[in-house]
This record gives sequence, structure tokens and C-alpha cells, in this order.
Amino acid sequence: STDVLLSGKGDPGYHFTSAGLAEAALCLAGRIPGCLRERSPVGGVFTSMSTMVPDVLQSRLTAAGLLDVAHYDVGQAERVSPP
Repeated sequence: STDVLLSGKGDPGYHFTSAGLAEAALCLAGRIPGCLRERSPVGGVFTSMSTMVPDVLQSRLTAAGLLDVAHYDVGQAERVSPP
């Protein structure tokens, strides 16, 4: 089993929220290549994340210095590669 630690720089209520929303908006507007799913869900009302490719948005947030994702083996202190 693996624990996941999400961390970032700056105040999460101010810095991450404003910049993270801007990155998500760019994705939803189709300004980031590969960020929108090829086949979005059909019909009904969906969350915005259901239309996006999570790995692409995560890469953008990481590149902007907003997010760091670390995977750890449960009970171990060393970082491991993501599954």
C-alpha cells in the first residue's frame, strides 16, 4: 500500500487557489493541448474535472510550482516512484 503526500509552496488558500483555478480554466478553455478528454461524458451535469485529463493538469500544476506529489510505502520513510 502507498501513502500519497500532496504539498505546494505559498498559502494554499490564496496562492494555490488563484493560480490553480487559472490553470484549470486554461484547460477547460482548450488552451492546453491534451488537457481535455477526447470523449467527454455525454448528457447531464458533470464536474469540470470529469472533462479533463488528470495527468496533464497535474503536470501543469507541478511545472508551475504549485503542487508536488510524493508516494511513500506505508511504514517506510523512503519515497517511491508513483504506481
